Amino acid sequence: MKSSVCAVIVTYNTDKEFAQRVHSLYQQVEQIIIVDNGSNQNTREILKETKQKFPNVELIENVENVGLASALNQGVRIALREDKCDWILTLDDDSEVGPEMVPKMLEAYSSFTDEKKRNIAMLASNYITPKGPVFHRSDPLEVPGAITSGSLIKKDTFQKIGFFRDDFFIYCIDTEFSLRIRKYHLKVVLIPNAFLKHQQNLRIKEEKPEIHSILGHKTIVSNSLPWRYYYIFRNSLFVYADYWRTDFSSVLFGIFSNFHIIAKMLLFEKNKLKKIKMILKGSLDALRGKSGKLQS
Repeated sequence: MKSSVCAVIVTYNTDKEFAQRVHSLYQQVEQIIIVDNGSNQNTREILKETKQKFPNVELIENVENVGLASALNQGVRIALREDKCDWILTLDDDSEVGPEMVPKMLEAYSSFTDEKKRNIAMLASNYITPKGPVFHRSDPLEVPGAITSGSLIKKDTFQKIGFFRDDFFIYCIDTEFSLRIRKYHLKVVLIPNAFLKHQQNLRIKEEKPEIHSILGHKTIVSNSLPWRYYYIFRNSLFVYADYWRTDFSSVLFGIFSNFHIIAKMLLFEKNKLKKIKMILKGSLDALRGKSGKLQS
């Protein structure tokens, strides 16, 4: 029996190429739910034109930005309520699925034994960064986690472990969800031949990613705006506090990654002082137990 897939895409002030990215997707899935997070008028026009062009698109328009996690949960709940799919594909509005990405993921899953299938909660795509594909291999492999965009999640995963964490607003949503999957003794399996073109912060001129070299190794510097550092470090601390007992190795890797982020920011990025202040503010808010949207 063929599996059916519903894609959930969260949009926020997207670009004019969005319709082309939907075009790359729409024949690979049965339904597309777009949840817009209070975007500008230009984006709303793009979304209305996209909905008219593709018959399997459903559009939800929020009047304000409720955060990535809440918007994803809106779309997932609609997909579950309509009960028209076996899998839910989550996507950022600036990510583009590769040729036959979804069929390749489902084909790989169908080749697994029934026992292995029972333990899989999510399939991950192999995303392409400015440095190229992240994984260079051919066989599926179990991984600790996956980014939200390009993840194919079993419908019953949400029934077993719950939804994305709303109070994170943005950042670490995928990390926390992946760790929760592992806490429930379920697995994330990456399908290396299923590619997703994953872009980072390309719509904001000041945030254009760059490739730099550290001790001969190429690394991507995101050039993120200061407010992003607030969410990254605040939410990271929430994750570490929740999972250090059950997944210490992943928490330790996350701490190392955060130090790497700080080092790249100090070495290569502008507005260092503002970013350091936001890191400290986020860390203090985590210690206070304060989550949700950053208040200006």
